[in-house]
Amino acid sequence: MRGLVFIAANCYAAISVIDFPERWCKDADEATQERIRAGTRARLHQYWEMFADLFPARPYLGGEAIGALDLLAAVVSKWSGARPHLPRRGRRSTKRCCASKREPKVAPVFAQHWPPG
Repeated sequence: MRGLVFIAANCYAAISVIDFPERWCKDADEATQERIRAGTRARLHQYWEMFADLFPARPYLGGEAIGALDLLAAVVSKWSGARPHLPRRGRRSTKRCCASKREPKVAPVFAQHWPPG
């Protein structure tokens, strides 16, 4: 439960700021909005680093079987664009975090929404 709340409160909320900076600073010009996006993206990457440290895969985030935390982490890390960032920061556990997208029951859904290529 703690991991689900972490993603919703931190990572998902940051994506909202990145997608709609004008909601947070109404009269901001495009340059200011881009600064807001860049700062929020950097913070989002820090949140994913914390997540990777707090919730190691064993082999899944919730234990021996795939669960809601694995699925939410896979989806939100895809939306957030954080996946390329984490391996560069030495967070190897994140590979497993996103591996749920390859599970036989999950892979067709991911392929439908995010075709390879």
